[in-house]
Amino acid sequence: MKIEVWDQSDIAPDDRFVFNWNGYAEKTEQHSILNVLEENSDQLRSEYLAFIHEWGQLEVEGKRIVEHLEIEPGFSLWWMTLLAEKSPFKTRAVLDSLRLLATRQLLMNNKPKSVELISGNPNLALAMERLCESLNIPFSWSLCKPQKNEWSLRRIWNRLPLIVQAPIHLTRHLLQRWTLRRVRQPEWFSGKDSVFLCSYFFNLDREACAGGRFYSRQWERFPKRLQRSGKKINWIHHYLPDPLESDVANAIKWMREFNRDTQKQGLHRFLDSYLSFGVIVHTLFQWSMLVFRMTRLKKPLEEAVRKHPKGWLWPLLRDDWHRSVYGTEAIQNILWVQLFDRAMTSLPQQQLGL
Repeated sequence: MKIEVWDQSDIAPDDRFVFNWNGYAEKTEQHSILNVLEENSDQLRSEYLAFIHEWGQLEVEGKRIVEHLEIEPGFSLWWMTLLAEKSPFKTRAVLDSLRLLATRQLLMNNKPKSVELISGNPNLALAMERLCESLNIPFSWSLCKPQKNEWSLRRIWNRLPLIVQAPIHLTRHLLQRWTLRRVRQPEWFSGKDSVFLCSYFFNLDREACAGGRFYSRQWERFPKRLQRSGKKINWIHHYLPDPLESDVANAIKWMREFNRDTQKQGLHRFLDSYLSFGVIVHTLFQWSMLVFRMTRLKKPLEEAVRKHPKGWLWPLLRDDWHRSVYGTEAIQNILWVQLFDRAMTSLPQQQLGL
């Protein structure tokens, strides 16, 4: 029996034994991989989580991956990579990896004589080829070229090397947020009654903020309850651009109003208010060192992961890995580490932090 794995937007022909990569529709000889994933979700999720953990512990040239990614004593950038984060909202690799694990289960249950992939995704093709190789099943790939899209800035951006994208991304971040440094930074509350809250600067009540009163729909009445119990609140806000809620100019204006009465409103600072030339230099230096180390390890790392029993998942995760150690994710995360280090250094010891 020959099995076709159908990764196309249109419906597969009825006269074939098909595993549908997309969608939940099923027929007599056509099975949905997503349905198999739903039915075996606990098992497949556990397998995926185990693989990601083992990947971080993988030893390459005498050191674990998590150690190779150490950028400061006691802190590894591994925990901020897309692989360790495992967010299906940031990357399609999580769902694709789970689907491939479900496909493996289907292949083991059906024991086909051969597998053919109909897809325009070369990463999926390579992963499927390695999976079939591990199961001793002949594999073929029918390349279906995607529809040609017109040139756009996004397509041009995606074609740039990651080591070019990263400094451009950093420059854009600095241009957007450098003015957040203008907000006056009052002295932090200290003592046993002070409480530290760290939160994204979003989902705010626009009318209240425009009137100089801080109100977050994420925190609701909790800050006021703390204050009524005698606590003084130190806030650090992680600014997110949102043209529908607050641009940088509005954010600065609101923050100044909040800090006019710190006893009632709490003391507010932006994480980006700790931007400085020293932070930028340190970020670029750490990113450059990381790129140098990971470029040197690229070949031995590929060889090590190929030896893993589930190394066939690697082609689906490789792009996320590269973004996390060379590209925009890497330089952004290093910048955040630098900013949080400086923010926490300035903050007196707190009895409670949320």
